[in-house]
This record gives sequence, C-alpha cells and structure tokens, in this order.
Amino acid sequence: MTGNIYGGVRAIESRAAELQEIHDKFLLPDKEQKPIHYTQISIGLQSAEHERFLRMGMERDKVLAALWSGERRSGNESSDDIALMNKLAYWCNSAPNAMINAFLSSPYYAQKDEPHKKKCQRSDYLPNTAKNACVTVRSTASADYERYKQNRKQAR
Repeated sequence: MTGNIYGGVRAIESRAAELQEIHDKFLLPDKEQKPIHYTQISIGLQSAEHERFLRMGMERDKVLAALWSGERRSGNESSDDIALMNKLAYWCNSAPNAMINAFLSSPYYAQKDEPHKKKCQRSDYLPNTAKNACVTVRSTASADYERYKQNRKQAR
C-alpha cells in the first residue's frame, strides 16, 4: 500500500463537522427526556418463571454470576452493561422488561456511581440495551429447557 491515488479518485477529506452534526441529531438524548421508573413496568411473563431461570443461571453460568456480582470485564461502562444484558437476554428468556428489572436489582447496578445510574434512568438507555441484547440471543433458557424435556421424552 503506497498511498498513491490513481485515476480520477480524490483523497479522503475530513468531515468532522458533518459527523458531529449527525451524532448530535441522532445519538444524543432529547433534552426533554425524563427518567423512567422501572418499578412501574410490568414484567410480561410470570415473574416466578424469570426468577427460577435467573437463579438457575446464577448456579450454572459462571460468567453471569461474575457479571451480576459486579465484575467489570472491559472497564468500559457501556460494554459491561451490554455484557450483563446479553446474559440476561438468555436467562430472562428475551423479555426486555424482566431483563431491565433484573439489571436494576443486581449488585452490578448497585455499585455504579451516580452519573452512570443517571444514564441508566434515561428513558432510552436500558430499553435500547435490552433490545440490542435480545436481537443477538440465539436461544433462551426456557427454549433450551423445553428442547431438553422433549429429547428426554423421545429417548424413553
């Protein structure tokens, strides 16, 4: 790679101002956004089912247990948040409200400083984080458990 430009192609130009404008328009929270109170959100499925699978996950999934307890694997707040949400997506069966409620009740969340807790209370942050985690989950604890039961039934 020489860096020499051939033909009618122009050199790449700096577009910092244009990128900043796009960032500000689409990625910054609205100034009028109000914090959301997650205690008012219904879980959607029976909370007993979510608690059962979450307890099972704490016993069987060492990474979930470490993240839940506050282990910071990357040192980047947002990366660590999505890491825990990815685990919660599996163990909470891709139920975003259950994932958010679990996240907010975790020791991981409890040890956050005030600016990061405030970020989590924005109306967009945790719902988007949960949604992104749900998009990437390939299976859930409930679905895997149902497959396990079917396989055992067929083996008899």
